[in-house]
Amino acid sequence: RIVWIPGDLHASAAVLDVLGPTGQLTAIDLSPGMLDIAAQRLAGRTPVAVLSVGDLRAVDAPDAGFDLVLCVFGIFFVPDIPAAMAELWHRVTSVGYDSLVTILTRPSA
Repeated sequence: RIVWIPGDLHASAAVLDVLGPTGQLTAIDLSPGMLDIAAQRLAGRTPVAVLSVGDLRAVDAPDAGFDLVLCVFGIFFVPDIPAAMAELWHRVTSVGYDSLVTILTRPSA
């Protein structure tokens, strides 16, 4: 059970490959356009991903509903990063499971 914030759409096929045919992928993004692109990239793939327009500060999911949060180059688009992180990593991720977040930064001088 993976919740995916599709900041990097190139990761979409790899996520499904890791899940296998019985996995569950839920993609959440504020942008319907990003989800449209994700839907095109995931068309015909198994398992079928659930794509939802939503706010990461208030995810429509049960407590501990996911085993992994995967956010590749997407967290910095969220209006309130600390609130989103509290929601994703403290409420909807199962205890003892993981999160993977990547960001772009400027190299230090």
